Amino acid sequence: MIRSTVILTAALLTLSFGAAHAANPDAMTLSTKGLDLTTPVDAAKFYKSLTEVSATLCGGVPSRYLGSQSDRFDICYKTTLDAAVVSTHATLISDIHQARYGARTQVASR
Repeated sequence: MIRSTVILTAALLTLSFGAAHAANPDAMTLSTKGLDLTTPVDAAKFYKSLTEVSATLCGGVPSRYLGSQSDRFDICYKTTLDAAVVSTHATLISDIHQARYGARTQVASR
């Protein structure tokens, strides 16, 4: 079973494992506690959490897509989600991401 904690940081667009730094309000911690990322059901649940947190860190999905606001959100969301997927080191998470966006995000085994 793969167990980890993923920190998503939109401001720096970096991820690491451990506890979120209290001074960074643009970071959220996701834990895989209770999930087995080698099973499709748990991988899908965790991927859904990654997408929701990525959207939140990028200011939430704009209610109306207006030019640069939409572009900024899309770039932030894609970059944050890509980094989160990579940081999980979970093949099923990468597979789900590939099915959704069509591009394979390389994950390294731990």
